[in-house]
Amino acid sequence: MSGAFILKTVLEIAAVILIVVGFIYEEKVIAFENKVVRLVAYLIRRRRRRKMAALRLEQQRLQQRRLRHQRAAQNNNCSGNNRPVKKTPKRVA
Repeated sequence: MSGAFILKTVLEIAAVILIVVGFIYEEKVIAFENKVVRLVAYLIRRRRRRKMAALRLEQQRLQQRRLRHQRAAQNNNCSGNNRPVKKTPKRVA
């Protein structure tokens, strides 16, 4: 017998045993399934909320950065120093 055949047989036996146990403890299995479904739904909602919060935060940061750049540009235009400053190199003796 090969190892794959043995593994397949063991898994089939385990599946049959789980099905029998499921029929014996049907109410408990149903309650467990409901808990799992609620937990998965909660985790999905939480992940979506966190993604949306991170997206909103990033959008706010980008908007604040744009406003800062606009204000800086307005302040530069209003100061009257529209010409670039020419720097003369220093002479070294």
